[in-house]
Amino acid sequence: MTTRWLAIAALMAGAPALAQDITVYTDSNSDPVWLLQAEDATYTENGVGSPTVTWDASNSQYVMFFEVRLPTDWVTANMDAAAISADCGSHWGIGRATSTDGIAWTKDAAPVLLPDAQTVEECILAQPTVLVVDGTWHLWYKVHDDGNAPGGGPADPVIGVGHATSSDGVAFTSDGAMAINGTTVSFPSVVEHDGTFRMLLQNDFTLYEATATSADGPWSLGGTAVYNPGLASWVQDRIFNPAAVCRDGAATFPVGAFIGGKDCPASGCNPADEAGFGLVNYNGTLWALDATWSPAITWSA
Repeated sequence: MTTRWLAIAALMAGAPALAQDITVYTDSNSDPVWLLQAEDATYTENGVGSPTVTWDASNSQYVMFFEVRLPTDWVTANMDAAAISADCGSHWGIGRATSTDGIAWTKDAAPVLLPDAQTVEECILAQPTVLVVDGTWHLWYKVHDDGNAPGGGPADPVIGVGHATSSDGVAFTSDGAMAINGTTVSFPSVVEHDGTFRMLLQNDFTLYEATATSADGPWSLGGTAVYNPGLASWVQDRIFNPAAVCRDGAATFPVGAFIGGKDCPASGCNPADEAGFGLVNYNGTLWALDATWSPAITWSA
């Protein structure tokens, strides 16, 4: 989680070029700086993760959306009783923070999106991605019914990608339906290029893509992976958490995506294994690993 926040700080300074000289933001002692942290007695006390950032030109500020596992006492005190499902082992929502410089962030007092037992978004809303299209803010996010609850969770579990819109980037309204249905899809990331919206998805540690001609859908999810592990040592076994970006002015590779990768030992993958952070490019037909990149950032638990 630390690396995700640090990557945002570095990429906002150099995203148009997608250069490899990414620098982790540090303090005067060369220690990594936290941009957001958990805060006791708030909706973020269990931690924050999976950030997505955009520029709000109307208010001259960066806006970050992030996932948060909501504390049980916060859920009881702040959510409508009818929206709280007893079938959920945990409840997750989407938080929001703002910054004028990309370094000092202020979290909103409450999440912008919450689960609702009366809809398909019953338990978990996580891993957001944001895009502003013609003045409308669009959020896509993973929707997941939690099967860890007593009794095994909801009888008809839902896993997919949800969608919500807003006119101001603060008050969002969910579609109440899945933009993408899939039992293993996660980490959606959306960009638009030449009238086509492209959503990259992690699906069983490979990279899949869905496309649409409108941010409102409908979306068409390809039946095969657009990029598989194994084509470089640092993505030998797993690809995860794609972050798609437009490359303005780049004729050969107009769209790229930062991805996480992992080379696991023969005994199998575990969280302590070293992981990397690098780039794949899209040339209008195919996604391919940028051969000039070794992992830009590496980390291990």
